[in-house]
Amino acid sequence: MALGLVAALAGVIALGAATGSIPAFLVLVEVTIWRDLDDGNLYVGAREEGGLWRRHPAALDLSATSASGRFRHSGTVRLTAPLTGGAEAAVEAVVWRSVADPARLHVSVRLADRGRSWRTVDAPLVMRVYEPREWQRYERADPVSVDVPFPGPLSDARVSGPLVVFTVESGEAWTDAGGWGLSKDVYVLDTATGKYWRAFDYWHSFDYEYLDWPGRLTTAGARLIAWDERQVRRIGLAGRQDAVPYEAEGIHALSVSPDGAKVAVMAEDGILVVVDVATGEALLRVAGRTELAALLPDAPARAFLLD
Repeated sequence: MALGLVAALAGVIALGAATGSIPAFLVLVEVTIWRDLDDGNLYVGAREEGGLWRRHPAALDLSATSASGRFRHSGTVRLTAPLTGGAEAAVEAVVWRSVADPARLHVSVRLADRGRSWRTVDAPLVMRVYEPREWQRYERADPVSVDVPFPGPLSDARVSGPLVVFTVESGEAWTDAGGWGLSKDVYVLDTATGKYWRAFDYWHSFDYEYLDWPGRLTTAGARLIAWDERQVRRIGLAGRQDAVPYEAEGIHALSVSPDGAKVAVMAEDGILVVVDVATGEALLRVAGRTELAALLPDAPARAFLLD
């Protein structure tokens, strides 16, 4: 799914993990028109580029006349397009039909609820035969696109090469540990290909602040290292949990080598352990509060201490 990225995204990449928030990026939403070849009714629908169409159920009423008298037009139709990960984007559309040539159609689109100006395609829409089932006959127009900010707010950006990892709050949830917490969706945006996807979700307890970001997730090499006070997890970029290489009570600090191959973990007993992420093997154990980054060759001086 191609994305229109705002220029500010380059600033996020430059700032890397130092930033606490990420500016909105733009999702490309397409709008199209269907014409029923049996009764001539017109319908309008929207989708995220490359996604599934969501068609408005009502046939268009093109009884209104433009000020010039040259076109019949519909009322403003509100459309929602499902986005990757379950969010939705809202756009508005108006369809125009030439009085002199009723086969000639135009469409105007804009973001919903924002008072933005309309984008109208001057050239007539190109209609192509579309037969979803053998007993249904439609024509469908080549789509018109509009850039829509991804529903947010987006926050907690982490950068690893061309990848930007960020979270979107998705509401309150009853946690596994009992009690209410805030549910967050983790998204991965690949700036090299212009694709994004929902990787996984996690919760932040309202009672225990130390479970909140950034202690829960770190970008490392080609994977994400997720952790809480009980375990370290290796998670693929598509959300697949590869392994649990380390488990202990009272984990409160962690640092990851740049290639994501090793993690240094500090538990509540003060023992520092360097773990091979692929195998879970403990490569080194050190007593005392040594800087975690010092245990990882070529690691940046970053230790996420939560106490």
